[in-house]
Amino acid sequence: MNEIRTCAIVVKPLSTSKSDLEVLAKQVAQITTKCCRNNILVVDIIVTTSNLKDVTKRVASLTEHSEVKYLFFYSAKTIAKNEKEFLDFVEEMSNFYNIDVKRMK
Repeated sequence: MNEIRTCAIVVKPLSTSKSDLEVLAKQVAQITTKCCRNNILVVDIIVTTSNLKDVTKRVASLTEHSEVKYLFFYSAKTIAKNEKEFLDFVEEMSNFYNIDVKRMK
């Protein structure tokens, strides 16, 4: 029997305008489609208006109830201050939560 691979999707809207929320919905749809094609079950969608610390708190809470193998980001640029901050986050997710972080762009 195949192991079910699971993920959470992380997105951050640029604003609450209708057009930005539509972009956010399209990003989630694209990531979900990619997951379905690769037999990955989306177990949660993390929408943040903050930063990677907020995402880390949400992941900690999520992993108490669900097993998550992957975190998918549409773009790290919208949520991290710089590449180093994002790479540190990726390392933390791997080391402490055994989660593989992927980005679409």
